[in-house]
Amino acid sequence: MRCLKCGNENPAGAECCNLCGSEFESGVCEKGGKEVKRSKIKSAVLKTLKYSMNVLIVFALILLPLYAVIRAVWRSDAPPLEDDYTIADFRSAPAECVPSYKFLKSISEKNEHAPGAPEIGLSEEDVNVVIKVKEDIREGSYAEIVDSIKENAEGIEEAWRNGQKGKDIIFELNRFEEIADLSQPIWEVKSMFLSNLRTLVHLYQAHTYLEIIRSNEREAVAALIEIDSIFRKWSVNARSAITKYICYAVLNLDITTANFIVNNPGTSQETLELLAGHFEAFSEEQMSLRNMMIFEYLTWKNIYDTQIIGDSKMAFLLKWNSTLRLYKNHIDELVYRAEGKEQADSEKLSVWPRFWPFKMDVELDSEGNLPTIYTFYNNMGAISLLTIPALERAFEIRARLEVHSDLLQIVLGKRLGKEVSLKARAYSDEYIIDIEEGIIYSPGPDGESHTEDDIKLMINPEVLGLVE
Repeated sequence: MRCLKCGNENPAGAECCNLCGSEFESGVCEKGGKEVKRSKIKSAVLKTLKYSMNVLIVFALILLPLYAVIRAVWRSDAPPLEDDYTIADFRSAPAECVPSYKFLKSISEKNEHAPGAPEIGLSEEDVNVVIKVKEDIREGSYAEIVDSIKENAEGIEEAWRNGQKGKDIIFELNRFEEIADLSQPIWEVKSMFLSNLRTLVHLYQAHTYLEIIRSNEREAVAALIEIDSIFRKWSVNARSAITKYICYAVLNLDITTANFIVNNPGTSQETLELLAGHFEAFSEEQMSLRNMMIFEYLTWKNIYDTQIIGDSKMAFLLKWNSTLRLYKNHIDELVYRAEGKEQADSEKLSVWPRFWPFKMDVELDSEGNLPTIYTFYNNMGAISLLTIPALERAFEIRARLEVHSDLLQIVLGKRLGKEVSLKARAYSDEYIIDIEEGIIYSPGPDGESHTEDDIKLMINPEVLGLVE
């Protein structure tokens, strides 16, 4: 029976529409129609809920176990390292040279009786004179340097006398064939040591310049060779990046000082030959970066081991084994590169769990970035790697020192009347002698001449026989 009001089909004999409640014949069944309507809606809702519950049950039965598996896989870490670097991997001085480390550390002592002055014997006024002369040497021309040395001659003499304690340390250190470095791979501040050492080095530099200007060649060259020998010996065993960079910086400084002597018109043949005998090309051991790379790795590892990994939650978030493997791969690659070798793919450690479905290689690129998939897998570990030292810089610093050494060899050869090669080690095909500017130089890493990163030495073209 069709309802004339709403068009709903109803069973035969119905008194009112079971949808809208309109009466068919007898009169009043509107209320009953609404009840029927509510009943049907309720029934529909219950059916829907029942269906939804069935779907949820199916979801739980199928997807929750899958989620548990994915979560377990994602939480899993790579296997522990079986063969890691240790202190035994450092290149160390022979046992008979170990006492030299005590003398080296004594440079860091404070002067309790003279605030602002180092324990190496200098007064605060002495330090100020040394600093001023250092700046003049770094920034001035040959003539300006000579004027500054003469102007501050009295102050330099006074500082040289007062610095006897520092000179005694240098003398004792030179009695050893090598300088031992027993630094432990832990983070520590060495501000007093660095400050005193820097002051002592610049005192030797100022004294050497003064003695050359006064034509006291023998004393000047003896002091220069004495201080330079320390850092050549120390560079062989230097461990941390900061001590290696100190050695390189002082060796660069000594090359500049030796170059001043070579270009001095009054320098004798005997002194030139003495300088040529000492300032030879650096050895592989002196230029090695192996100790530095391993030391920085172990220092980074110890910081995380002692300060972070003790917290089990942090260990999980860092995926510690995977993070450690990734950093060790990076250090291994740098060590191979520093030694002029190439690392085989088979020597690289996997940074993934053993049962991981794929074994893609993961490497830090030149900007310290990692593949997206690894960053997703080990986000906290990837972030922690941002704290590692910028060790790539070491290769540029080493190359600059070697180029600087080459330039001094050329200048010495010219002064001694020998045939020299201008073939360049890096950054260009040949080193450049600019007579007009009075320099011999190599373009720096940018490959462009006359820019801030040029590596250069001042020259006196007439003294070197470069002009008629």
